[in-house]
Amino acid sequence: MLIKIIKQPVFNSFSLIADRLNTEFNKLKDVYSISVDFTHKSLGKSDFTILIQAFDVLLNYKIDKERDGTIVCMDISDTDMVGEKVADILNKNCDVIITPSNWSQFGLVRGGVTAPIYVVPNPISLVKPVQHERNVGIYLSMNSEQFHRKGSDIALDVISKLDLPWIVKQYSPFVEVKFSKPVKQVGLIENIEDYLKQISAFVMLSRGGAFEMPAWEAYCSGAIPIVTSHPIFSELPAVFIKSRYTYIFLPPHLAPLHVGGGYEPDINDAVDKIKYVWDNPDKFSHLFKRREQLCERMSPPNVAKTML
Repeated sequence: MLIKIIKQPVFNSFSLIADRLNTEFNKLKDVYSISVDFTHKSLGKSDFTILIQAFDVLLNYKIDKERDGTIVCMDISDTDMVGEKVADILNKNCDVIITPSNWSQFGLVRGGVTAPIYVVPNPISLVKPVQHERNVGIYLSMNSEQFHRKGSDIALDVISKLDLPWIVKQYSPFVEVKFSKPVKQVGLIENIEDYLKQISAFVMLSRGGAFEMPAWEAYCSGAIPIVTSHPIFSELPAVFIKSRYTYIFLPPHLAPLHVGGGYEPDINDAVDKIKYVWDNPDKFSHLFKRREQLCERMSPPNVAKTML
């Protein structure tokens, strides 16, 4: 079986997923896989072509069914409904769509996607539970396209209200942020293990998106996840923050692509929950009773086999 994986020519979560899948596909018997970005000029025939993230790749890559075989599109809905443009492009080009959560599948279908959709989790980096350092990790996206959707404004507010040893996982190392308290910052981490070993709890306050990967990776390492009460986290054993359904603000060029809503965490409840977890970490051991079973399902080898 010959597989081409076409990705974006930048480092992001999608390119990370592409590289993890490519590595695992090539470990399987009778499978040969390559992973290239959409600027690559000389691509041979393949049985399957996997596009990650499909919508953005399809804006730059012209499908040739004779060359590319079955078109498998990995994509997400950042809200509970994608826009007409997203649905139209996916329906015209994709034989099969793979998305990482039931929430994302709902948003694609509700927006008019009619191609077959399968829910397959993202391949996460599995870090065996370790004796974590006593720090709190928090996700902060400084990308202007993600700032509101990923709840970065709420994260900054939470940091200002709690005197804790914060370690901020930033989307970009090139953006300067002025924090009201001293924090340790990390950027695009090549070795996620180094980050996970430093935190005993992980906070992710997303309003939208379908990328629950950082929260799952923290959970699988043994760190306590504290997250928005959002359907993207419905299978994650976590501490959930009270949240309300809300419209998700996107920049003008992205607003037509994801037209639905998401869930906004309550700032006061977030502060209370984080403080309680910090003061009482031993009360949350029950969250990890099914850790091994849940995390193994999301391991890169299992995800690759599920996709095949």
